[in-house]
Amino acid sequence: MLLSLIIPVYNAEHTITRLFDSIMNQKTHSLKLEIIAINDGSTDNSLQFLNNLTGQFNELKVFSTQNQGVYKTRNFALSKIKGDYVWMLDADDYISLNAFYLIEKQLHEIIDVLHFAYNIEDDSGSIKTQPTPKQSYSMVDGLSFLESNDGRLYLWNNIYNATFIKNQKLLFLAKAVNLEDSLFNISVFSRAKRVKYLNKPLYTYAFEVNSISRKKNLNHLLNLGESSYNVHMNTIKIRNSFMSNERGYKVINNCLSHSVLGFFYSLIVEKYPIKYVKKTYNLYKLQGLLPVKKYKGSMKVQFFKNLLNCKWLYLVLFRLRSFSHQKTID
Repeated sequence: MLLSLIIPVYNAEHTITRLFDSIMNQKTHSLKLEIIAINDGSTDNSLQFLNNLTGQFNELKVFSTQNQGVYKTRNFALSKIKGDYVWMLDADDYISLNAFYLIEKQLHEIIDVLHFAYNIEDDSGSIKTQPTPKQSYSMVDGLSFLESNDGRLYLWNNIYNATFIKNQKLLFLAKAVNLEDSLFNISVFSRAKRVKYLNKPLYTYAFEVNSISRKKNLNHLLNLGESSYNVHMNTIKIRNSFMSNERGYKVINNCLSHSVLGFFYSLIVEKYPIKYVKKTYNLYKLQGLLPVKKYKGSMKVQFFKNLLNCKWLYLVLFRLRSFSHQKTID
């Protein structure tokens, strides 16, 4: 069985070796590997590191493109894979020692997606495991997966059936700078029939405070806001591919509501300009995304939903948060 690994690389000279070491130092397995690494216009020595690694990995194919963003890079890589299954990795993370051995044991039957637990490693090296919502070896359909998901729809803790991805013509929107992982996965799971759980951590996400995804300047925040809107509009298209009385419509709508709530919470936390917040609130209301109606979530999230649905209360909370922040600065 051939497993394709997709690795977008942008200015990852300090972490790429660690990832490849974790790939090389795997326990005994008989998986055949294909590694597609794409240097996305790095300005450091990432490309040189990758070219040096080709001498150690016969399975490694290196491509280099002008900087076009991670989602276009993944689309490019998906057009190149030949494997039976595909695993999308990030260049600043690494995989567990027994990952390939455990993966191989799960792929003896044809499935659409293998979903597994993962670790989170902080800057101090402390590791916390994030388990799956179900026990190992449980098999569900994709909509059941989305129903039990808590909103964390990452790529790297899923292995996808390559034929399923190609037959369904699933690609990244490649117009946004965030949330496209979630959009891709909603597309995947809304169509998947066989999703298998493995409650063992096969991947470690290395949380870095200074990573690109945590920039705080205004232009970056506005780009994130625009991206979120684009993703939400495309999630509506997926939802509306079902009839309003169908289970799929209700499940996708719940995912959409969860994402919208998270977005408007982030506007407060990241202290967006009040003018932008008012404009965005009106835009989401015009698109029928506010007020958020039926939503299955915790009491805390339900409380925020009720607060958000009352515009003046939400804006009062926003101003109080901004005022508190300003007093702290002063």
